[in-house]
Amino acid sequence: GAGQWGIAGSGWDDMPLLEELTRAWCRDRERLAEVDRLVQRLRGCEDDGEPILPSEFLLVWNAFTEALEGERT
Repeated sequence: GAGQWGIAGSGWDDMPLLEELTRAWCRDRERLAEVDRLVQRLRGCEDDGEPILPSEFLLVWNAFTEALEGERT
């Protein structure tokens, strides 16, 4: 479930993935490009009928991709 991604919980302190993505945003945006390539490969993939990438992760990730696209324009 979403808990394995560290994005489900009672507050922002329960979001280590968000913290790591934010660090990459601040320090090394090329790492985000690597994550994006992986996300693109895994979108639509399933494990025992469940999406590999939970919708909660994709919501968080979409915020980063929109910000990256905004920088390119």
